[in-house]
Amino acid sequence: MAPEPGWRESWGYLIWPALKTSFKNRREFPSRFADVRVHRLRSDADVRAFVQSIQATASTSGSSGVSARQNTPPLTDT
Repeated sequence: MAPEPGWRESWGYLIWPALKTSFKNRREFPSRFADVRVHRLRSDADVRAFVQSIQATASTSGSSGVSARQNTPPLTDT
């Protein structure tokens, strides 16, 4: 049984294609998904603020009743 190749041997068929695809996607995605709203959440505080902003809204709760939205607990730190 032969040992697995190291990272140098993997460069040509594994690592380089992954990098090349990621660079291509960074160039193409902004134009391909121009109509999609993207939220860049770069910190825990950004995530908490985003979740608070979308939590318990009529469009995301799945319920049209006000009482169901009022019973949704606020986001807490874990």
